[in-house]
Amino acid sequence: MSRAADATWVPRSEASDTAHTRVIHAGETSLHEYVIHYVIEGAIALEVESLGIWELRAADAVAHPGALRNRWHLRGDGSARVAFVYTGGA
Repeated sequence: MSRAADATWVPRSEASDTAHTRVIHAGETSLHEYVIHYVIEGAIALEVESLGIWELRAADAVAHPGALRNRWHLRGDGSARVAFVYTGGA
């Protein structure tokens, strides 16, 4: 069970950008599919098109429609391990 409800919402205007940005998913999937981002270790900021930015740390998870573009930014000085789960469409 994740602590997704504990993830911190950060308005776009307050989110810092770093050189550690990775585009994860360009939104090619069906609207019926979902993507789940689960942080195993480390910390990231997850930005999802039209939904906003979440600050996530180990054991946090966020799910969103797969058709939305998203990217993440590393937080802190270390690295992060993140698991991605893609659900099937109808």
